Amino acid sequence: MELLSRANREVCNIIIKDLKTGAPYMKYDLANTTGLNLTSDNVYAMGHGARKVAFQNPLEGELTLSCQCLPYKMLALYSDGIIDQDATYLMTSTIKCATAGELPLAVSDGTIVAGTVFVYPEGQIGDGAIAGTFAGGKFTATTAVDLAVGTSYDVTFAVTRETGVQKIVLNNKRLPKDVSIQMDTFYKQSDGTLIPYRIIVHKATIARNCNLSFSSEGDPQTIDMSFTVLTDDNEDFVDIIEITEETEVNPE
Repeated sequence: MELLSRANREVCNIIIKDLKTGAPYMKYDLANTTGLNLTSDNVYAMGHGARKVAFQNPLEGELTLSCQCLPYKMLALYSDGIIDQDATYLMTSTIKCATAGELPLAVSDGTIVAGTVFVYPEGQIGDGAIAGTFAGGKFTATTAVDLAVGTSYDVTFAVTRETGVQKIVLNNKRLPKDVSIQMDTFYKQSDGTLIPYRIIVHKATIARNCNLSFSSEGDPQTIDMSFTVLTDDNEDFVDIIEITEETEVNPE
């Protein structure tokens, strides 16, 4: 069999599966770089000051992804993989007073959280809150003259919603699940033939290190993800598969 030189210049596409259920969690084809770093140190038995016998320590590994375009679901890997469908967050709105001493305040979807409504002169959020109470869809000033007809005011409040939102919870109770990961790529031979490769990481857990940097200039945000490679219950670690002949789906 002729041994042809081959090289790789193709980022891996990724399939992530829930290790416990075997169900695919997601397929991701937009990584800019993918990497798999495997290490294993040797220890030696010495004889007369020289290394005589080598012993290999167990393999360790790290799988890395560098991403700029990624789905929201990808970030849920830093949690338990579950995306909640409710959220509470802060809103601000500038509202013009139509009735002395009152400001209307309602949202089309969600519930305004009691005790979170604060009213300020326009452009002065955080300074000189106007005393009053919120009830029945309106804010009523303690002193009516504080809200003058025709004048606009900045209003801050928290809203709770159960539709139209998604939430990823990051805390120390909802922890990442173990996963298995398949990395799909191609090597190109010296004769021009493309050889598919499948790299199977049988068990991995994400390292909960995430830098979300936001900037209005320079390069787009890059998120670097790292998974620690583990040994599964079958003592499997990593498989590197070369596909010399493709198999057909539903062959005729």
